[in-house]
Amino acid sequence: MLTRNKSAFTLLESLVTLAITACVLLTIEFCLPLLHTNSNTPPDIAFKGVIHQIEIQRYQFVNANEHQVALKSAEGKRMLLEVKNNKLQLSAVGAGQIILQQKVKSLTVKNCRGYFILKLLTHDDQTVDALLYLPKEK
Repeated sequence: MLTRNKSAFTLLESLVTLAITACVLLTIEFCLPLLHTNSNTPPDIAFKGVIHQIEIQRYQFVNANEHQVALKSAEGKRMLLEVKNNKLQLSAVGAGQIILQQKVKSLTVKNCRGYFILKLLTHDDQTVDALLYLPKEK
């Protein structure tokens, strides 16, 4: 008499596994766009977060013109807050940069006594204002 070794999957088991895998992949495909839309922070909130980070990292004001602010870090590095390649970035002189916000057309800086009024123009022509308080370089 012939004996069969039953170590393989049956067709039904393979189809059930394939159906479960398809359901999981379909669920993931529908969930990914929802995660993307929820991660888009409005420009005004993102800009205020950027300003807060600059203030708490103890940068000091060196000088400013209409479109950029020169800063000095706590470690003594010279930095520029400016818009380059449609990105608001903090560039270290002679080194790399930190991209703070994307989809930015321009930055306008108004130097008042003891603080700055920064106006950011986004790609969808939304204007965002923020106040930046920094101590002057010693």
